[in-house]
Amino acid sequence: MQISTFIKNRYLALGVAGFIALSILRTIFISGNDTGSILILESFSVLILFLLVSESIKVTSSVKMLPTWLVTSMLVLVFSGIFLKLLFNSIESLFPVSNIDYGKTISLELLPLIFIFNAATIILSVASLVIFRHLFFLKQSKNLNIYFNAMLIFIALASFTSFLGTKEYESMEFLTITFYVVATILIFMNSLKISWIAFLKKKQKRQLLLISVLLIGMHIFYLAMNPNDSTYYNLLSGFSHSFYRFNNIMTVYGIIYFSVLFFTTLFHLPTAEAFDRRTKEISSLQYFSKLINQVFDPKELSDTISELGADVSGADASWLILFSGTNRVEGIKGTGFVTSEKITNFIRKKQDLTTVKKIVMGDLKEFYRSEITDEQYAIVYLVPMVSYSKCHGILVLLKKDAVEYDDEEKNIIQTFADYASVAIENSYLLKESIEKERLEKEFDVAREMQQKILPEKLPVFENYEVAAVFIPAFEVGGDYYDFFTLPNGITGFVIADVSGKGISAAFVMAELKGILESFSTVKWSPKEILVEANYVLKRILDRRVFSTAVFGTFNPKTGEVIIARAGHCPVLHKTAEGIIERVPSGFGLGMNYTELFGEKLVEEKFILKEDESIVLYTDGVNEMKNEQMKDFGTERLKSLVSSNEDIGMNELALKIISDLTEFAGTKPQHDDITLMILKRNNPEKK
Repeated sequence: MQISTFIKNRYLALGVAGFIALSILRTIFISGNDTGSILILESFSVLILFLLVSESIKVTSSVKMLPTWLVTSMLVLVFSGIFLKLLFNSIESLFPVSNIDYGKTISLELLPLIFIFNAATIILSVASLVIFRHLFFLKQSKNLNIYFNAMLIFIALASFTSFLGTKEYESMEFLTITFYVVATILIFMNSLKISWIAFLKKKQKRQLLLISVLLIGMHIFYLAMNPNDSTYYNLLSGFSHSFYRFNNIMTVYGIIYFSVLFFTTLFHLPTAEAFDRRTKEISSLQYFSKLINQVFDPKELSDTISELGADVSGADASWLILFSGTNRVEGIKGTGFVTSEKITNFIRKKQDLTTVKKIVMGDLKEFYRSEITDEQYAIVYLVPMVSYSKCHGILVLLKKDAVEYDDEEKNIIQTFADYASVAIENSYLLKESIEKERLEKEFDVAREMQQKILPEKLPVFENYEVAAVFIPAFEVGGDYYDFFTLPNGITGFVIADVSGKGISAAFVMAELKGILESFSTVKWSPKEILVEANYVLKRILDRRVFSTAVFGTFNPKTGEVIIARAGHCPVLHKTAEGIIERVPSGFGLGMNYTELFGEKLVEEKFILKEDESIVLYTDGVNEMKNEQMKDFGTERLKSLVSSNEDIGMNELALKIISDLTEFAGTKPQHDDITLMILKRNNPEKK
């Protein structure tokens, strides 16, 4: 820290100037014997202390200080204070400084001695508090300003009211005692918050034990040198009760802090070496093994890297920016998508990132000219994930407090990011090498299973037309339709859609087919069948999987149709007056396993008259998207059905599929498409 830094700080200079002015006025002009003068003097003294302490903290906050250096500096300060007291006590016989009457005529030869003593004592006290402040916040993972500031407030109050301890104000002495006791309690509580001990090596902890004992003894000796008849007491308390009490409190602070430090270090010492070594090894191996074990699932790997990255660094939010393909965001933890997108857009402008980089949130706010999130984050850290000389992405870490990472923490985070990058690289290599073989085997099984799920041929009814189309988004799908023969000439029909796509959805649909087929032999009510199926699915479905379905029955003789809808798309009923959307209430299968499922499931009964039809479909139809990400929509489907009433149902189904394909354009199909149409013809039109 350069001396020019202190000189350029105007508030610090103002505090020094104030002390000089107070020294001149107090020594020569102001006696301070009346209440008004005392209040002015003590207020001015506390203000000077505030300026000196606060500005000294500011000018030293940017300096990186090691704990051992801070403790050693405290040793020098205490030794200087003891030496100063011994010096002035020894010159009492030469210069009668202890009986000085402030505010009256004082010998000119004593003025420099008085000023030097008071100034040196205050400088040592202020420097001690600044060092205690640095020791308090060192290696803290949380923002503890409120605890330290509360202690400073009561130290200031105890210092300001110290004059109430004199004989003239004995009736109000309880105030200064109260503030002094509270300040001491807060000093003890804050002294317990020592986080940097664990980061010291065993040798440093041994040295710290010896220094702590020495500092405790020196502080006690310094405090014992303050009897009420000593030169020190007469000089400093006569000059300012606040300065005397502040110096006294700093001595008590030293005794408490280094006593706590001694026992804390003592408890850490037996296991220091083994603990430090094992912690590094276990942490590295643990995090690395977690990443390596998940290389088969890139999404899960991204989530794990993001979550562990936040744990390792102590960040409040995190995510990954992966460079494969587009700069996509993965594994968002602790914040929302909008916040991550805004910060990511800003980060994309940063090029050639090779080391851990810090971004202050103020830069982001200035970039967007507004708050980017409701969460009050202070710092963003960007950690490159590099392996084999290739950067695979960036680990983004957000912190709500302004406590920055030191060099050691940055090294740990960068090491973790390097491990994560190796895991990502391995996931890419494994994915490329086994994806084709795995898919081929799974698809062979899935194709065979899918063929058995769907009916081999559609049922034939007199005066009815039946058409069905199934187009999976992949080689196999999770959509399903089927017909069942029920007693009394009744026919059952079902259309269903399992959440998800591909192989896993196809397996669930195979289970559903077997369940519905079994219950259709003993139950004939659509509601009863779906209720029983839902009960059985409780033992089969994963908690994240569900299925929507429409189960219905119809009587070919009367045209009576009964449907129950378990959260599926509406059934379109084309009538002479228009198209009616049949939407009886009901939960999806697997979404609720209580009695509420049956209570909410409603059957709807209607007559399918001549020239009327019903259209059942899955959400792959109405949610088909085009290049502009617009949905095909139910209204467009209804329009197609209404405007093509004179063509056959197979032709209508093909026309709908053709229109879907034309609508999507180059946009790939993202969901299975299933369509089932049942029409009752008018015999007289044949």
